Amino acid sequence: MGRIIAKDINVYYPLIGASVAPSSDAEHEPKTTSGWGEIVLGKRPQIAALRNLSLEVKPGSRLGIMGRNGSGKTTLLRTLGGIITPDSGSLEIEGEASGIFNLRQGLKMESSGRRNIMLRGLAIGKTPDQIREKFAAIEEFCGLEEYLDFPVHTYSSGMVMRLSFAVVMAFEPDIMLLDEWIGTADIGFRDRAMARLRSMAENNRVFVLASHSAKLLKDTCDEAIIMDRGEIIDRGPVASVQKAFAKLVKEKG
Repeated sequence: MGRIIAKDINVYYPLIGASVAPSSDAEHEPKTTSGWGEIVLGKRPQIAALRNLSLEVKPGSRLGIMGRNGSGKTTLLRTLGGIITPDSGSLEIEGEASGIFNLRQGLKMESSGRRNIMLRGLAIGKTPDQIREKFAAIEEFCGLEEYLDFPVHTYSSGMVMRLSFAVVMAFEPDIMLLDEWIGTADIGFRDRAMARLRSMAENNRVFVLASHSAKLLKDTCDEAIIMDRGEIIDRGPVASVQKAFAKLVKEKG
C-alpha cells in the first residue's frame, strides 16, 4: 500500500555564480547559507523550487501534475522519490517509491538491452537474483524482442522508455512516479503501461504522473493538481483542473 504525506515542504536551488539576488520578484526568495557555497562564492541567493508545499496522496490514488515549464513538477517528483531532500518541512512515504526521471539512469548505452535490464534493476536497488527472477516478465512486457540484443544507443526514446518502465514495474512498487517520458512510448505500449498503472491503483498502490498532455492525464488519472512557482494552486477532478489550467495559461502565457 502506498501513501504520501508532505507538509510545508521547501526546496531551494542555489544560483551558482550569483552573489546577489537576481530580482525582487516573488519567484526568487533569497536564502543565505554557510559551507561550500559561502566559502567559494560568498553569500548567494537561492530559487525556491518548492515553497510551503503540502500534499497528501492516499492509497489507490492516480494523481496528475500540471504546470507550465519551471513550475516545480519535476522537483516535486524527485522529492517524493527521495532524490532531493527538502530544505524544510516533513515528508512521509509509506511503501516503496520508484520512478523514471531520466530515461538513461542506470543504463550503459553501448551494452545490449538484456544487459541493461540487469543494470537498470541494480540502479533501483534490486539484487542480481531478484532481477533474474523477473527477467522473463520484463522481456515479455517491454516487447522489444530481438532488439534486446542490440546496444541501447541504437534505441529510440520510446524503446528506452519501454525498457526502463518494464524493469521498474516488474517489481510492483507501492508508489510509481513518472515524468513526461511515458509520452515517448508508442500507443500500443502506452496503453499496456496505463493498464498496469490502473491495476496498481486498484491494489491500493499510487502513481503520480507529471505531463503536459491533457489527453494522457484525462485517460489515466482520477484527480490532478496545478503547480505554479513551486506551489499547488488548485486540486480536484482532472476535467475541472484542466479547465483552470487552460485559463492560467491564457492569462500568464
